[in-house]
Amino acid sequence: LENSDYFFQYGYLKNKMDYYFIAFQNANFFQVDYYSLGRLRHYGIQSIVSHPFNRFQRLDYGLSWHNINYSILEQEINDFGQYEYKSTYESNYSTVLPRVSWIYDNSVFGFTGPVDGFRQNTTLTVSPGYGSNNLAFQTFKSDLRKYWRIGKDYTVAVRGFFGKSMGPNKQKFFLGGIPYLLGGGGETNGVSDNGNFREVILDTSNASMIHDIYFTEYAWPLRGARFAERLGNNTALINLEVRFPFINYLALGFPLKVIFGNIRGHAFMDIGAAWDDDDPTNFTNNQWPDRYGGNVSGEYSPWITTAGLGTKINLGYFLLKVEMAWDKNIDGYSKPQWYFSLGPDW
Repeated sequence: LENSDYFFQYGYLKNKMDYYFIAFQNANFFQVDYYSLGRLRHYGIQSIVSHPFNRFQRLDYGLSWHNINYSILEQEINDFGQYEYKSTYESNYSTVLPRVSWIYDNSVFGFTGPVDGFRQNTTLTVSPGYGSNNLAFQTFKSDLRKYWRIGKDYTVAVRGFFGKSMGPNKQKFFLGGIPYLLGGGGETNGVSDNGNFREVILDTSNASMIHDIYFTEYAWPLRGARFAERLGNNTALINLEVRFPFINYLALGFPLKVIFGNIRGHAFMDIGAAWDDDDPTNFTNNQWPDRYGGNVSGEYSPWITTAGLGTKINLGYFLLKVEMAWDKNIDGYSKPQWYFSLGPDW
């Protein structure tokens, strides 16, 4: 049971105020060496109260209790001559996180996401220092999205995400990557990527690994960049998109008779930065900060700029995105980087 994933949710929606109760567990594994695995187990409970003021605006109050267990599992041979994994190292974290969110949303949706209107979510999360490790921080983040519908089929979308964490145990913001990524990748500063995230995140010698993974906020999408391409306790991300019809109707006769319709396209530009309060020279110094480890290339800048094109195909039960991005570097722009992901437009 410790190695399984569970998620239970109950919502009481009878009255004006909505109540949600959630229990969960996630167990993730990664390779430490040839004979050992690392296991990150996260479990807890959460309650949310949603208080609407009108059709478009509400306040959400939440309280969550988190427990994280990090174990090193080494392969051994038991008394019956069978291989099994036994825990040789464990560390545990627990904390309580209250939060409050102000949400406004009058957006109008189309086939693949919002096409007109405005929506925003501003959240304050506070860790008062309760729990085994007395983690104490205050994190403010705001997600603002504006959509302009031009004619019947075209939309201009602008999004701004801003975050700041304060306190003795500041949260980190991981800037970069695409949510619900299925596959794809490319290069960083002219060097081919080994994966879709920075290897330093799962470095077992990283003393703050558990805090970095489970008490982290993600700033995305930043297409053309890996997960956690930049990280810090401050972040800013701007997304610009022009959305347009790409293929209105497509009928295939071979190898299968399939009909696709309303295939949408978009052109985008993503600009983001992440930095720490204790190294303000980030914006003038080209040296990589220590938190990025030794596997770096090119000169450092907290800013990342990418641009590209994409399309969205409605496959009935889900929306498939195919995107091609270029990231700006000191030599100009990278080679085209292809990404495949699921999910609606932001």
